[in-house]
Amino acid sequence: MNRNITLSITLALSVLWGADAALACSCAPLPEPQQAKDQAAAVFTGTVLGITQEDNRRLVRLRVEESWKGAKCGEVTVTTGLGDADCGYAFQEGQTYLIYADKDRGKLTTNICSRTRPAAEAGDDLTALGTPAADCSEK
Repeated sequence: MNRNITLSITLALSVLWGADAALACSCAPLPEPQQAKDQAAAVFTGTVLGITQEDNRRLVRLRVEESWKGAKCGEVTVTTGLGDADCGYAFQEGQTYLIYADKDRGKLTTNICSRTRPAAEAGDDLTALGTPAADCSEK
């Protein structure tokens, strides 16, 4: 009888640990910057002006600084998840990011499985991307 209880407890713990691991975000290896640009709907640097939450998503309002693809000068909103299992990106208000965004139902979206990162940490990407198509600081 004790053996059955021990086996049941072990099985239950295995299921719980496995369920926890299944909830974690899992990403494929990142493509090189040029390939990521080709695959993205938009690639730009932007400074976070505000973050709100709607329908289990974060809406991140940004001022576009430079654009290589798909983003016009001015303000743009990018959606992302809340974090953890949905792979949401943890943007910080006031910070500037290099964003690789896809489109989902007509809206720009990004997550931690893209090459999106703080602009201060994106030197290799910025070098590989070269001159932006639009420098919004001139406007």
